[in-house]
Amino acid sequence: MHFLNDRKINYSIFDNILTLFPKFATALTKGVVEVNKVNYAVGDVGDYDLNISAISYSEKEECYIISLFTDVEINNILTKYPEITLGFDLVNKRAEVLSYRCETYPFTALNVYNEQEGKVYQNKMANKDLSLFCCKWIENYIEKEHSLIWKKTITA
Repeated sequence: MHFLNDRKINYSIFDNILTLFPKFATALTKGVVEVNKVNYAVGDVGDYDLNISAISYSEKEECYIISLFTDVEINNILTKYPEITLGFDLVNKRAEVLSYRCETYPFTALNVYNEQEGKVYQNKMANKDLSLFCCKWIENYIEKEHSLIWKKTITA
């Protein structure tokens, strides 16, 4: 992850995440977020919950790697549909989409950055499409603000 893309959408994604999950950034900086566990979830009755969790901290990039996803039960198996991984930069207040993964049929996985022979390449089309998708996906939850219900929470 290299934050090669400085477009405004990265700042919008960051702001939208904090609109939905206002305590998330504070929880990250205070170290109260448990890695690879759902830290917050918001949703509407009858809708899929939008979950956020911290995956890791990248010392090299000085940012958190986070995941946004919904859980769907298919044939008694809980699966993520979809999952978007982002670089969450608290210093520069931006979030960059790194990958998209959908575990339902047809299985889909798309990375914005790929490494070959020691060089990192950016898939610019994937970056653009996934950033727009992520921004709109989060905005759809924000538009339902009047009916959002906190499902899980942590103290920050």
